[in-house]
Amino acid sequence: ALDGPGGRLRDVAVKVQHPGVVDSAFMDLDIVWKVVEFSERFLHMTMPFDRGDFDEVIQAQMDFTREAFNLQRFSRNFRGERRIRFPKVSPQFVTPAVLVETWADGKVISGIMEDFDNAASSCKGVAKEAFCALKQKRREVQGQLC
Repeated sequence: ALDGPGGRLRDVAVKVQHPGVVDSAFMDLDIVWKVVEFSERFLHMTMPFDRGDFDEVIQAQMDFTREAFNLQRFSRNFRGERRIRFPKVSPQFVTPAVLVETWADGKVISGIMEDFDNAASSCKGVAKEAFCALKQKRREVQGQLC
């Protein structure tokens, strides 16, 4: 628990990266890249991306400081949406291998939408609004990047 507003204790979630997980992930990626090299050489298939770029993306995904940044950005993007909440990050307790955030009760969108293909028909209320809002935010970001 961490000190919250007014000196009250708040429940938190602590995410800790297991020792060796990065090495293990890149060992798995080495195996994948060997299969890719085989397919390029013998099946004349090519990959539409660069290995170095792909490895950088994977490495960034395992960095909890990046996850903290993204949580804060989502929180800002959905400010004013009363029914959509994100955990608050405790910046003083964030490292590439540790993330401390407030505990957030609620439902995970992926648990609500069991089948992504039928998301629009199976989602109701908040889940559908969140899904649609995320799609709209994605379109806005893509439009800004072009």
